[in-house]
Amino acid sequence: MKYRGIEYTVVQGIARQVWKWSVSVAGVVITGRAKTRSDAVTNAERAIDRALASKKRRLVTSDIPRGKYIGEAVDPPTDEAEHFIKCEACGAWIDCRDLGMVFDHEGRLPHPDRAQ
Repeated sequence: MKYRGIEYTVVQGIARQVWKWSVSVAGVVITGRAKTRSDAVTNAERAIDRALASKKRRLVTSDIPRGKYIGEAVDPPTDEAEHFIKCEACGAWIDCRDLGMVFDHEGRLPHPDRAQ
């Protein structure tokens, strides 16, 4: 049988009410037992879902060391005016400590906060 591109088998055991199932995903064999054939099929398909779901959640590692600053340290602003920059598109002053204001001035004119 096949589910989501993965082959699995369900066979009846020697004893009554015993169905055995097995799945092979990426070289790892997963097996189980159930009382009915439909339960065995359901369990095998759930095992496939779990095996494929764990592949989706892999962490992506980057070459950037985390927890360390990259670049050189600079002196902190000495007065309030150093926190502001002028928008080249509309000429408004932007407080760089307010990320929302910075993003509002990203993109084409008119900026969202200045739309009429």
